[in-house]
Amino acid sequence: MAKKSVSLSVGRGEKLPVSQGAGLTEKGRAKYNAATGSNLKAPAPKPKMVMNEPEHNAVGENTISSEQLQTYLLSKKWFEDGKIRNVATVWHRHEDDDAEIILPLPEARDYQQRFIEAVSTIALRDERGVLEIINEIKRPFFNLISVRVIHSDTNDGTIPDRCR
Repeated sequence: MAKKSVSLSVGRGEKLPVSQGAGLTEKGRAKYNAATGSNLKAPAPKPKMVMNEPEHNAVGENTISSEQLQTYLLSKKWFEDGKIRNVATVWHRHEDDDAEIILPLPEARDYQQRFIEAVSTIALRDERGVLEIINEIKRPFFNLISVRVIHSDTNDGTIPDRCR
């Protein structure tokens, strides 16, 4: 079931400008919730999160795609709960009403920074390192290896286990 698209603006006080960290204001969350039936809540106070350089580079170099991150979220019992215009999707976790991820769409102007924030938020919520999360996200996409052997010893469809 598709959720209704909601028009939110900085000028009407529904969103914060980028200079103030962006995101929805209380007024914006209320409007979005009323229009879509969602239950967006104010962000939890952010503890200071220090991401070391390799972690930042691993996320920043697009070592994972938006599709891979969505697949990971689905595998961890997250569900897409709405869309913020054509710039982001809102994700919640089934067993944790307070868990929320804003996943930017590639069309968003600040996609790279928001993507890094999304991965960092997942790591923080799961109390794990960013690189650990990235490696887990990448793992399902590297589980198939195809091998083709053309030789008279393989005509029956098997590969000999010993060399002669």
